[in-house]
Amino acid sequence: MSDTRKDEATGINAGSVDRSTGLRPWKPGVSGSPRGRPKVAEEVRSLARAHDQRAFERLVELMEDPDPRVAFMASREVLDRAYGKPTPPADEDDHDNKVTVVVKRFKY
Repeated sequence: MSDTRKDEATGINAGSVDRSTGLRPWKPGVSGSPRGRPKVAEEVRSLARAHDQRAFERLVELMEDPDPRVAFMASREVLDRAYGKPTPPADEDDHDNKVTVVVKRFKY
């Protein structure tokens, strides 16, 4: 049974599209965004930095908010700024949550 529905955006029959083409739109070594991310205007950055201490103080105040969701979000933001955002584990399936300890004995 073939899928002959038309894609509304392209007007192409869904069953006639080769899904393997176009998976690599840029050649190796060529950026998809050659100019990089848009730069924040220096004036806006200066204004934000002028209020950074008050913003951080407010985050700390919000850690004591009676709404646990607000307190959690504020606490997370403070911790992210203090220690960086947590990184996901490399690949949990490879280790089955086990720790491997290698002990080597060296002769002096």
